[in-house]
Amino acid sequence: MNCSEYQDLLIPYALAALNAEERERVHAHLQSGCAHCAAELADIQATLAQLPLTLDPVSPPAQVRARLLSRLSAEGNPSASRPDSTLIRVPPRRWRWAEPLVAGGLAAAITAAVLWVKIDRQQQDLADLRTDIARQEARVDQLQTSLEQEGSTIWLFASPAVQLVAMKGSPEQPAAKGRVFWDTDREAFHLYACGLKPLDPGKAYEMWFIGADQKKIPAGTFTVNTRGEASLSAKPPAGTGKIAAVAVTAEPAGGSPQPTGHILLMGQAG
Repeated sequence: MNCSEYQDLLIPYALAALNAEERERVHAHLQSGCAHCAAELADIQATLAQLPLTLDPVSPPAQVRARLLSRLSAEGNPSASRPDSTLIRVPPRRWRWAEPLVAGGLAAAITAAVLWVKIDRQQQDLADLRTDIARQEARVDQLQTSLEQEGSTIWLFASPAVQLVAMKGSPEQPAAKGRVFWDTDREAFHLYACGLKPLDPGKAYEMWFIGADQKKIPAGTFTVNTRGEASLSAKPPAGTGKIAAVAVTAEPAGGSPQPTGHILLMGQAG
């Protein structure tokens, strides 16, 4: 017999449901040092030990409980009388032929329960593995996104097609300053600002493209961290024409179609 065939006998072996010859063969195989079958048997025995804990507690009927207590009391005191109703009667001999079937049915039921517990455990392990794989895939996506962002940042510093626009704070926010990396090939603007004051709830910073005709085009909103730092990437709409400047104002959260506040940060792009 190969190892897989022995494993089919491990559950009935643990239940002492094998005949003498089969039990001896399984025992000899385990004694031969098969670590895999030994581990499988240990897992089965642990599962069998847990099976009673999976059952809901059931209170015995009052009549059965009374009979059991009466029998225990009588056994504790041999001189006490024991009514016939407390005695456990031996089944008539004509029913003895059914005992192997009952034992076999019980072993089959326990085997099914063990297999169910093992399958349930394996399904849980599989679910945990899928969750871990999904978590790892999400981490890979994050790393890929981070790598792409870092590659874009390197491009901004290294590409000769990128122009630098220095931004200076207004008298309202003199500590504010920023830089806009203008990728002329891709028509993209990347703002990096610092020193901006946190805004009140319901307010946000908004960046603007200012054309040569002084027309102001919204480029997106952003908020700052506790150090007053922020970044934003934006592209002007097609047909905007020449960008003369980039500015930042404080607007209602969600942005405005046109500036409603003073310019707090500005840089000339032309």
